[in-house]
Amino acid sequence: MLEFGAVWLALRIHRELVAGAAASALTVESLIYDLCTHLETTSADTPNAPAWLERAEELIRDRALDHVDLREVATDVSVDPAHLCRTFRRLRHRTIGDCVLGLRIQLACRALVSTTEPLSELALRLGFTDQSHLTRMFKRMTGVTPETYRRRQKP
Repeated sequence: MLEFGAVWLALRIHRELVAGAAASALTVESLIYDLCTHLETTSADTPNAPAWLERAEELIRDRALDHVDLREVATDVSVDPAHLCRTFRRLRHRTIGDCVLGLRIQLACRALVSTTEPLSELALRLGFTDQSHLTRMFKRMTGVTPETYRRRQKP
């Protein structure tokens, strides 16, 4: 499964390419290099990751739509919460909060393309406090609002 950093870079590349003539070839090339470097670095770190880290990621993915309690995840994998956060950030190059946000945005992207569910309902289902929270986070991550994303993805 692609992790958050790679997805974010891929979305930035997609946004630049959709911009068409307005896209800077230098920007796209730079983002592609960043993506390659990120994937190389991430895969190089994987063999050094402790066994419990993958289990923690699995728990976080399973709980991404609910409230993720770091103490519960840490207890489930038998590590201290601070150690879990430090190790996760060092080896995955993002915080657990960013990971959860990335998972929710990925689910939002899929839902925007495959359903006509109103944004307010989608926001609550995906764990955002309300529609404006979803819109702010979605735009921060993808560069466009959810409605613009939905319109662009329709044939």
